[in-house]
Amino acid sequence: MLFRSLRGWAQRLDQRGIALVLVQDVPVLAREPQACGWSRRLRGAELSSRCAAPAERTAAAHRRLSALLAQAAAGLPNVHLFDPTPWLLGPDGRVRHHRADGTPLYADSNHLSLSGSQALAEPFRRFLLRERLLPTLPQENGGTAR
Repeated sequence: MLFRSLRGWAQRLDQRGIALVLVQDVPVLAREPQACGWSRRLRGAELSSRCAAPAERTAAAHRRLSALLAQAAAGLPNVHLFDPTPWLLGPDGRVRHHRADGTPLYADSNHLSLSGSQALAEPFRRFLLRERLLPTLPQENGGTAR
C-alpha cells in the first residue's frame, strides 16, 4: 500500500514538474548512545563498537531498504534518492555514534543529533547539485562569485 501510494504521489508531482527527494533512513544503533559512553582514548573501530550492531547486520538492513527505495523510484525521473549511510559508518562498516572528537552524531538509537545532521549538510548539498536540484553558483563552475 505504501509503495503504491509513494509511486502515485511521485507521478502526480512529476506531472507538475516537481522533484521528489527520498532520504534513506539513517542506520540504527544497537544501543542508545547515552549507554555507550565515550572517551578521548577511543580510536578507530572503538568509536563505533560500543553502540553499533555488527557490520553484517547493518549492511543487510541497508541493502533491504535501498532495494525497496530503488524499486519505488524505478522509472520515475523526478525521484532522487539520498543515502546518508556512507557518512555514518566507520572503516569497519559499523555505525559511528560519535565523531573522533567526541561530538555525538546520534541523539538516540535511530535519530541524528544536531551535530549529526550538520555533518550531513555538505554531502546533501553536493547530492542536490549533482542531481541538478540546486542552481550552481559561479564559483562552483570555476567562475567567480559577485
